[in-house]
Amino acid sequence: MIDIESLLYESEGTALDFKRDQYRFIGVTDPEKTELLKDILAFANAWRRTTAYVLIGVQENPGSRAIVHGITDHIDDAQLQQFVNGKTNRGIDFKYQVVTIEGKQVGVIEIPLQQRPIFLKKKLGELLPSAVYIRQGSSTHIADPDEIARMGISTIQEQNTPSLRIEFASLEKEILGTSIHQDVPRITLGNDIPDNEEPIDTSVDFSLLRANKSYYRDYGHYYRNKKLFFPLRFHVYNTGSVLIQNCRLIFPISKDILVIRSDERPKRPSRYHNELFDTEINPFVDENIERIKRGDEKSIQFKLGNIQPKDEAFSSPVYIASAISSVHEITIKTYADNLPEPKSIVLTLNITVTEEPLDHNQLLKVIDEDLRKSIKEYNENIRASKGGFTPS
Repeated sequence: MIDIESLLYESEGTALDFKRDQYRFIGVTDPEKTELLKDILAFANAWRRTTAYVLIGVQENPGSRAIVHGITDHIDDAQLQQFVNGKTNRGIDFKYQVVTIEGKQVGVIEIPLQQRPIFLKKKLGELLPSAVYIRQGSSTHIADPDEIARMGISTIQEQNTPSLRIEFASLEKEILGTSIHQDVPRITLGNDIPDNEEPIDTSVDFSLLRANKSYYRDYGHYYRNKKLFFPLRFHVYNTGSVLIQNCRLIFPISKDILVIRSDERPKRPSRYHNELFDTEINPFVDENIERIKRGDEKSIQFKLGNIQPKDEAFSSPVYIASAISSVHEITIKTYADNLPEPKSIVLTLNITVTEEPLDHNQLLKVIDEDLRKSIKEYNENIRASKGGFTPS
């Protein structure tokens, strides 16, 4: 999945180029198509760690978000594949696709990492045979013999080194991309929250059961914390042909956000105190999540195990909260037993916090809805455990 929005904020380089207008391709001779061919060759040969993209119909806007103009004349991917791969020493892995941004169509050429060097077998227009065109920064040059030799060595290393892609994912394992925005309500409780004056049920032993007078205020605090946290997973896709062995993700925790495991989420308060069962013990602790502290630096490690080539894995969920609106550039480090060094990727988390008042009447509705939901979930669990039968 292409995160076009993030690309619009990046600068041109060895993995990105913007083109205001479409390449000359439709209705012209092969020598007139060399600008497009040269760019595809240069990106395929470039020294980079990620997939390269050419966005057509987009104008670079240095220091700010690129300007989307859009185009209407698109190149057929099959025709482009036939044109390019009939002229090179080995097939180039790439594709042309159309995406819509701001209601405008943009052409996207996607070029993943692959074996190099790649060059033309015959001269075409101004492009020379056997010359290795390579993208360097935002320009293209012909690689020298030493550079070509290093390509061959690095290709052997790359063939034995795992490659992967990391993105955010939802609790339901929906892939969200590398940049997400989350709206979070910050509940403010009114001053009209009363004590809980419910009478004790006389059918039970008074020595074991007593009213929780602060029940409504406790529930208000519970509801506020519950709404402040939102769940996130991480999605890892093995893009290469090598098994990723014992994959681990390290998520650094900044002082501006709070991160907890599923078993650490706020607990729903009770209307009564029961002296026999007041101590709530959660026996479930996710062994695939580990807290790490080194000096003043705190982080969370996610253990994902082995990931087969072209397969994916989702981390266990964590719950994140921020008291204020903020944007977090999170550098996720990936470790694996067969990675020569950890790989890093920056994911962007934009949190918008809005104040929401909650008075006593609204709180009563929240409690009632929460109770109904709990009863429904309980009945569904009973039905599932009984093979679809729910006792009346």
